[in-house]
Amino acid sequence: MSMILQLTDDEMTALDAQAEAERRPPEDVAADAVRQYVARNAHRARIHAATARVVDRYAEALRELADR
Repeated sequence: MSMILQLTDDEMTALDAQAEAERRPPEDVAADAVRQYVARNAHRARIHAATARVVDRYAEALRELADR
């Protein structure tokens, strides 16, 4: 699948520089950046959900600890 990605001149310059430094095509560098972004945000969402479950489950104990 393909898509059109519009970048500013500065973003394109930075992408080209990174691609050149890695000796990879800019498209590969951009695709890796997207994968990393998605993985990082998916992980963050799982952490937030787990934290919410813990807070809900132990709400009373947390309140008691806060009152000490």
